[in-house]
Amino acid sequence: MLWMIGFVVTSVLVICFGSFLQQCFNDTSDGIWLWVLPLGLLISQVNEMVTALNVRGANFATNVKVDISNSLVTRGSSLGLGLVTSGHYLSLVLSSLLGIIATLGWQTRASVRRIIAIPASFAQLKKSLQDLAHYPRYLLPGNLLSVFSLTAPFLVFSILYSPALAGVYLFADNMLLVPFRLASKAITPVYLQQISRLFREDHGQFRKLTMATNYSLFFIGLLPYALLTVWGAEIFSFVFGAAWEEGGVIAQYLAFFVLFRLSTSPLSAIYRVAEAERASLITQLVLFLSRIIPLAIGLYWFSLHQALFLFAAGSLLGYFFHFHQLCRIGQLPFLRTILLQSLIFALLCSFLWAIKLWLIT
Repeated sequence: MLWMIGFVVTSVLVICFGSFLQQCFNDTSDGIWLWVLPLGLLISQVNEMVTALNVRGANFATNVKVDISNSLVTRGSSLGLGLVTSGHYLSLVLSSLLGIIATLGWQTRASVRRIIAIPASFAQLKKSLQDLAHYPRYLLPGNLLSVFSLTAPFLVFSILYSPALAGVYLFADNMLLVPFRLASKAITPVYLQQISRLFREDHGQFRKLTMATNYSLFFIGLLPYALLTVWGAEIFSFVFGAAWEEGGVIAQYLAFFVLFRLSTSPLSAIYRVAEAERASLITQLVLFLSRIIPLAIGLYWFSLHQALFLFAAGSLLGYFFHFHQLCRIGQLPFLRTILLQSLIFALLCSFLWAIKLWLIT
């Protein structure tokens, strides 16, 4: 039912306000991408539901196959379509839609039939909203705040500067988020399933699993994000070409907070098992303010790069607050963990900066 409502609403918005949106974003393209938005939203919802059903059935191996196949299909088709269309932007849009083939291709016939057999029922939707009223009341506003605050730099750069600069920012942001997205898909569902039982039955094991997850994610991202913080411009120029050096500079200003986003965000499952949705909304509100206010101050009084640094610094403080909330709810060590991880990251970055300065001189 939500699929149908979402598809109809986005279609109406595109029909009524498509030209207005193009003007807001300084978009000079043919605008075909706007008409693909409703279909893209529908396909993303199907992907999320199928993945959730696999998690519920403990079919984690299927989800791993889906993720790998999805990446191969989308990347391969984007390159192929890009060559055929001489780099037309629709090669990226259409390739992302083709990922549904990989998602459904690994499902068993029984699971596909089960998905198709689910009826669209407004009465069932109403009953679900009544039974789970705390979810739309707290999680929906929190998710909206999160999406808006994370995309704020892209929107602002599109409106105040140029679509080209916004595209460079988006490219750098996507490169930084590759480890984060892999962790979210591979680790978060398994972690959620494990702590659903341990949170109330065995707090010692819950604490051990949570801290092990946090430190594992931190050390996985430590070296890559430290390298990008110090050598971002050089790495982007070497890998993607000199034209993308600005993307590397942007990555340098953002990398240090993405590391802590990587290590803390998957632990958000604690809000769900502890039924602390209200605390989750407060966290998202703090994150929203800690991103938007520094970004606005930076854009008004300082340069573009300084505004990005303030955005990243505010985001870092927001994720520290997020981790503090999780530690308070789960009775976990906060200050010791944050201080130790910050010290390790600072020392590694200082070492890399020393090497960089030595090579320059």
